Amino acid sequence: MSTIWGEESRSAAIRHDTLHELLLKATTDIPIRLGTTIEARLRDDAVKLSDGSVEHYDVLVGADGVNSVVRTAGLGGAEPTYTGRWAWRFIADNWDGEEGTWHARSTPGRSLLTMPLGDGAVFCYADIASANGRPSGDWRDYFDDLGKPITDLLAQAGQVAGSPIMEVDQPYAYLGRTVLIGDAAHAMSPSMSQGVALAVEDALVLAETLSNLPVYQALPAYEHWRAERISWVRSQAHRRDSARGLTAAVRDRLQMVTRHRTARSGQRALLATMP
Repeated sequence: MSTIWGEESRSAAIRHDTLHELLLKATTDIPIRLGTTIEARLRDDAVKLSDGSVEHYDVLVGADGVNSVVRTAGLGGAEPTYTGRWAWRFIADNWDGEEGTWHARSTPGRSLLTMPLGDGAVFCYADIASANGRPSGDWRDYFDDLGKPITDLLAQAGQVAGSPIMEVDQPYAYLGRTVLIGDAAHAMSPSMSQGVALAVEDALVLAETLSNLPVYQALPAYEHWRAERISWVRSQAHRRDSARGLTAAVRDRLQMVTRHRTARSGQRALLATMP
């Protein structure tokens, strides 16, 4: 799910499958080969694919997520690290909450977010602190004290697999003719809800830079132009994650005093650092 923030912390949300359809319609003239991955980077202008073929390129863009093969095998880059949190995501129906309004429920070590998608559907995100990886038992039991309507939403979720929240602290975004974008370059905690947003921005900035500069100038320029914004979002995500460890009394008081100001100032800062 991706979100677009507006005044007073309201948002419009779009499903990932809808976003994928829009992107596919916009790229009908670009050949797409499914079920094929990069096996090895042979040199700075060629890769060997999993079907045995060798492809040459002017620029290799690693947009292959937190477990990026381009980053780890192609660039010798950083391995993802576990943040100590495990998360579950699902979409439920029959939501009667206010459209455009998201709600976060947080206790030390736990959080649950609901985001309306329209037509009675709601995106739900839940996570817990779990230093030892996947928590035991039925994950919904960790949230059953939240009462209705949350328990009704959880009942629709079923046994969602869940996944660890991973981060990528990659010290460089490009090497030679290879460049990383999105989670392949800077996966982080979803506390700022900027994962997909940063990836789309990366793609737009990279495309514009490549259209105006030769490759050997475009890739370092892209890295430079994106660094400050990505660093700011990461630092804010870490700050919000740290606040989860506050006691309930301190956290509730802090949110009561600063919630609207914090939301507005956070969005203003995002707009201010736009490329």
